[in-house]
Amino acid sequence: MYISIILFTYFLAVPITVFVAIDAYNRKNKWIFWSLGIIISWPVILPLYFSFRNLKENEKRRGGLIWNIIKNYILVYSTNIFVVIIVLLVLPQNLGYLSRKIFITEILGFNIELNFIYYVLFIIWFLPSALFYLIGTFFKDDYLKEEGPTGKLKEKIMKEKEEISKKLDDFYKEK
Repeated sequence: MYISIILFTYFLAVPITVFVAIDAYNRKNKWIFWSLGIIISWPVILPLYFSFRNLKENEKRRGGLIWNIIKNYILVYSTNIFVVIIVLLVLPQNLGYLSRKIFITEILGFNIELNFIYYVLFIIWFLPSALFYLIGTFFKDDYLKEEGPTGKLKEKIMKEKEEISKKLDDFYKEK
């Protein structure tokens, strides 16, 4: 059962990779680089992608780079824990297990209550998340903010403005 949970979270890499590839392409990022990173290790690379991707017009990123990386890691980590809990709720009934017990007794020699696993998952989620949040707030700079467009999107808009300006200059020179 635990192997199926790991496989389930790994198979999330396929739709996440497709999303990142399309989003990175539209934002003029290196979409092949980010897609390969996501398919190899999406829980590590996805928060980095959200922290480094080019911003579109009217998008904002606040708090500085370190804060954004930590914030995005906490979001991805919390989402993973949530998915694992949902899978633990659904999977035992679908595999014919009793709804309140997970039978790994053949390996460990005793029954483990599902509630106990939820408590362990909460501790595994809460302690690292709280720690990273505290570290992140130490590095958060409320005065740092980026406004879109950034990166190649900004370069593209600047080139378009230069071309329009040049066309207008040529137009007025002809008159």
